[in-house]
Amino acid sequence: MKKEDTLIFAQITDTHIVPTNKKWVSIESSIMANRLREVVQEINAFNPKPKFVIHTGDIVDYGDAEAYRLAKSILDELSMPYYIIPGNHDSRTELHQVFRQEHMYLKQNANFNYVLGEHAVNFVMLDTLVPQNSHGLIDDKTLGWMQMILDEDKERPAILCMHHFPCRVIHKLFNDIALRNADAFKEFLKERKQIIAILAGHYHVATNAMFAGKNCWISPSVAPTHYFDHADAETFSAVRMGLPSFTLHTYNTTDGLTSTAITVGANTPR
Repeated sequence: MKKEDTLIFAQITDTHIVPTNKKWVSIESSIMANRLREVVQEINAFNPKPKFVIHTGDIVDYGDAEAYRLAKSILDELSMPYYIIPGNHDSRTELHQVFRQEHMYLKQNANFNYVLGEHAVNFVMLDTLVPQNSHGLIDDKTLGWMQMILDEDKERPAILCMHHFPCRVIHKLFNDIALRNADAFKEFLKERKQIIAILAGHYHVATNAMFAGKNCWISPSVAPTHYFDHADAETFSAVRMGLPSFTLHTYNTTDGLTSTAITVGANTPR
């Protein structure tokens, strides 16, 4: 196991890449692709450079091979390794087909659960995708696998990475499509002191909360955010274009995990 004094890594999420003949909501494919490209360029230029990047799902919007090929071509421009898990808009079959050659941790005909175990903290990557549904789930098989992984290395801290957040947020619509079995997950986490944080996506808005005594960070998205007329609205009424964003995380054994939302282009002279 490699021990770093300080581990810096980046998190991107909800890129929602679409094929050239489709749109994300009302936004052209080229705009969505350029937003991801700008984030990749920003991460590559960061000093100090992140050790790796995690993508916490909704890589594409329609789950199609063409969009995955476009997303991969841009993600492959990263100058450091990157690791992916699916979101509710993803397709395990198409994702595996496009990414499998360089991402051997993606197992065919199985949930994409795996561990990044070469650092001072274990990264437990969880697949919460429920096909043809917007909500997420940690099924019994995944829960059993996670228990085995954590029992094998009880002394090392662990960070859970997933698409669907288990905590509550402001907007009812997203609470309705969050992690469906959050209560059972909370009971599991209470007994696991080695878990120091949960990193998620799905909401598109940078949000920090506590869940089962753990810090739960929802990363801002590369795709635009949703605008709601009020917190209980059944659907969003518009999108806020804004600038693409990602998270820069820093971990060390003294201070634990620090998460910083980075807005790309925010300091560009106007």
